[in-house]
Amino acid sequence: REATLQRKRKEYADSLPIYFEMPEHERTAQDAETLRQILVDLPRTCPGLPFFHQTPVQRSMERILYVWAIRHPASGYVQGINDLLTPLFVVFMSVYVDDVWTCDVTQVGEEVMNQVEADCYYCLTKLLDNIQDHYTFSQPGLQRMILKLEDLMHRLDIELHSHFEREGLQYMQFAFRWMNCLLLRE
Repeated sequence: REATLQRKRKEYADSLPIYFEMPEHERTAQDAETLRQILVDLPRTCPGLPFFHQTPVQRSMERILYVWAIRHPASGYVQGINDLLTPLFVVFMSVYVDDVWTCDVTQVGEEVMNQVEADCYYCLTKLLDNIQDHYTFSQPGLQRMILKLEDLMHRLDIELHSHFEREGLQYMQFAFRWMNCLLLRE
């Protein structure tokens, strides 16, 4: 396990110069737009939790999201993926600090931040591998999940399901964000 962990961390560190640490003029227009969207979304991530607004955390999240997006061009970065990263960051940081919510990450050291970042990247990748079709064109994975929810509600709570139908409420209207962010915003 330790050897795999070290190998994955090194792979991630080695990928940064290739995918992230390049001069701006070498990025394609699409890659620049991806980075711009990530930079727009990061300040919106968990707005009430100061931990996620510390500069080292924001920079780590920026690198993770950008590298993932560039390495997965079929979907790329879309809003909501930043939210999926947050619990991973909390879990991996909690190994090194007593209270993630009040810690000053500048005190944990660069090596710890690098390890947390790499671990978050690989766990996010593993999570998104299973739901990548949530973020591709026409979002077939989300469509399937919402249809399953509708079917489940029809079987388990016909009264509520019928109420939704009478009111003209479609499951897509409320469940899209639930499924897109795996309930992390709710």
